[in-house]
Amino acid sequence: MSHLLTVFNGSTIFSKINLRGAYNLLRIKEGDEHLTAFRTKYGNYEYLVMPLGLTNAPASFQNLVNDIFSHFLYVFVGVYLDDIMVFSSSEEEHVKHVASVLQRLRDNNLFSKASKCVFHAPSVEYLGYVVSIDGLKMDSSKVQQILNWPQPKTIKALQSFLGVANFYRCFIKLYSKKISSLTSLLKKEPPFIFNEEALSHFQSIKEAFTTAPILSHFNPSLPTIVETDASHYALGAVLSQVNDSGKHPIAFDSRKLLPDELNYEIHDKELLGIVWALKCWRAFLLSLSNSFEVLTDHSSLQYFMSSKVLNRHQARWAEFLSEFHFTITYLPGRLAPLPDALSRRDNVYPKRGVDFISKNPQNLHQVIKQDGIQESIFFTIKVEVFSDLVDKIQKEVWKEKDYKEILKQLARDESIPDYSLEPQAKLLLFKDRVVIPSNEELQLNILQKRHDSPLAGHPGKEKTLKLIKRDCYWAGMNQFIKDYVSSCQKCSRNKNIHHKTFGVLKPLPLPSGPLNSLSMDFITQLPLSNNFDSILVVVDRFSKMAIFIPTYGTITALDLAQIFISHVFSKHGLPVSIVSDRGSLFVSSFWTQLCQQLKISRDLLTAFQPKTDGQTERVNQILEQYLWMYVSYHQDDWYTWLPLAEFAYNNAENSSQKQLPFFTIYGRNPSFDSIHIYQDSPAGKLSAKLQSMQHVVKEKLESEIRRFKKYADRNRAIPLDFQHGDKVWLASKNIKTTRPTKKFSERWLGPFEVPKKIGSHAYHLKFPQKWKSVHPVFHVSLLEPVKHSTIPDHHQFPPPPVLVEEQEEWEVAQVLDQSSKEVNYGIL
Repeated sequence: MSHLLTVFNGSTIFSKINLRGAYNLLRIKEGDEHLTAFRTKYGNYEYLVMPLGLTNAPASFQNLVNDIFSHFLYVFVGVYLDDIMVFSSSEEEHVKHVASVLQRLRDNNLFSKASKCVFHAPSVEYLGYVVSIDGLKMDSSKVQQILNWPQPKTIKALQSFLGVANFYRCFIKLYSKKISSLTSLLKKEPPFIFNEEALSHFQSIKEAFTTAPILSHFNPSLPTIVETDASHYALGAVLSQVNDSGKHPIAFDSRKLLPDELNYEIHDKELLGIVWALKCWRAFLLSLSNSFEVLTDHSSLQYFMSSKVLNRHQARWAEFLSEFHFTITYLPGRLAPLPDALSRRDNVYPKRGVDFISKNPQNLHQVIKQDGIQESIFFTIKVEVFSDLVDKIQKEVWKEKDYKEILKQLARDESIPDYSLEPQAKLLLFKDRVVIPSNEELQLNILQKRHDSPLAGHPGKEKTLKLIKRDCYWAGMNQFIKDYVSSCQKCSRNKNIHHKTFGVLKPLPLPSGPLNSLSMDFITQLPLSNNFDSILVVVDRFSKMAIFIPTYGTITALDLAQIFISHVFSKHGLPVSIVSDRGSLFVSSFWTQLCQQLKISRDLLTAFQPKTDGQTERVNQILEQYLWMYVSYHQDDWYTWLPLAEFAYNNAENSSQKQLPFFTIYGRNPSFDSIHIYQDSPAGKLSAKLQSMQHVVKEKLESEIRRFKKYADRNRAIPLDFQHGDKVWLASKNIKTTRPTKKFSERWLGPFEVPKKIGSHAYHLKFPQKWKSVHPVFHVSLLEPVKHSTIPDHHQFPPPPVLVEEQEEWEVAQVLDQSSKEVNYGIL
């Protein structure tokens, strides 16, 4: 929840949505209902939906809403259980954002409670806080409860009061000091006595809630200050920012020292306070575009980062602090009362200290000798820069005003915290790293050498960041490097993705009855059997009844029509729709016109998305397995086994319907041996039986589809919504290339433009002119968004050649020149 309250910076308008019956929207897993059993005077009952009070109920529901709003989370939506916050920087944006959120709720059958919703407001009450453009403040109704709280008479009553007060402790200056005498009363000894001192503190803490400040939203572009202090037994810190109206608090924090930390010298305790504060607010501080200031009341810390003599934990801290761009400023304790007080909380003072490990720590040489560490790794700074960059860096750094002044001071042998000169190349160093001036050409040059070159190997964001941070530094380098790597087209083309597959399962519409919707597919490249080398598999999507028809791989659309009329239409009539892939026969002009004439709807699958018709794929597997059991060694007699395979399949119980496909169609089981019970049913009774049975089958199909979708969607993400003109990458796994192996081929082709969206899960792509043989509509699971660089001079290499009808073709961007010699003609 604490992270959720930090994402509202820059927002001016808010909406709050409260879900109705939150936990009850989740179904208890089938078979686990008995775990929720409870007893009443009327009998024993079990919950079918998730009730309040279960241990994993909050986590399960939070996981649900996080998954639903995964692409909006912390961008313009915050979700905590059943409370949804929508925040935007303008009215126009907010209308779109709220509409998107409501659509997601509708798509997932979640409903809101209108009486608890607030729309398009400048401030809203959220999770016990009031959120506005100015920041966070306490809810007045909650504060009033604290002000009206009666004097505690027991330890339990005092614990209740402190529990409520602690919720708002981040707003109260010197909070720990104010409650110190109250917390001491919680101990078992001495006996609970609410004396005059306790009553005075009880009243003062209540009064403090009436004057608490507003905590401002964090803004990465504002000057930032971290104030820290350490006492003998605790640490305290304040995060603040400065705007036009002055300095405003962002957050307060404090903690006790651990037993081993109590043994640190005061210098190390003060340094630990800085390290701890930076760890607490690391996400904030690393997002800053400029350096921030650390205020401490220990003057020697100003020179810590330039010190060469460090003990072991100081060396670890120095490595951690090198991630940040900050300056340490000495501020006497009397001028920094807040962090000083936070570190001196009475209630955290230890009863008995731990013996000091060493009152007189020796110098680094002794530590090194004891641990067997080479001294040179601490005292030698190895700066690795490419020689062709050194001159440019030296020239450009003198052009920047701030660095120019630092260089002049260093040239006069004046000491500046964190800065030094590299002795050989005379390069400016910041925390022992080469300072790179704010020249994008230089920064890009370094990135190309430490990301694009074969010596670097196109590493990911974090590895590239560490590789460059090892030797170089410039302001805002974290975001610059991450932008460069995320928009690197070579990485995008050749690296695997590590997120869930886009596109939740979208099942085909359920057939209304038997033989209304058929699916068709071919099993090809079989050994010749009675001059046949292929099988046409036709499956009724309702009853799962299958028809296996021998055929050959060279049939035409006319042959397919004749087979369909002879084996399907003549025995079962015309279906309403036919589901098939985009094979050449099914997309041919003749087959298309035939289906139009017969009023048959063609449901063609998206390119390279066979999972849409998983039913036929599964039947193919079962048929191949059957033939494998019975065909001869030469595999040339499968034709004779095909009718028996069809009967065996239709006479076996279907796993989704729990009954035979034959029974679903005819209302009786077939006889296939001497043991058979004949049942004679009147026509009327048989008709009613068939209707009832088909109704049950339909319910089972719907249940099976829901179950299958639930499990399939566990490994899928909500699809991205590409807009007209967006650029996308296309997965190359289904595109035939002339390269010798797929292992070293690009994993993604493109980028391609999206002219339009087809349905909810497919997109039409704009291909080069000669890609006519490739159907341009693809499922969203085969697409990835192209991330565009915000770096102006980040020029990408041209894409590799693409496959066009077994030939590689470069897409021409521009004709620069032309020439002709006799019969030869050339263009550039």
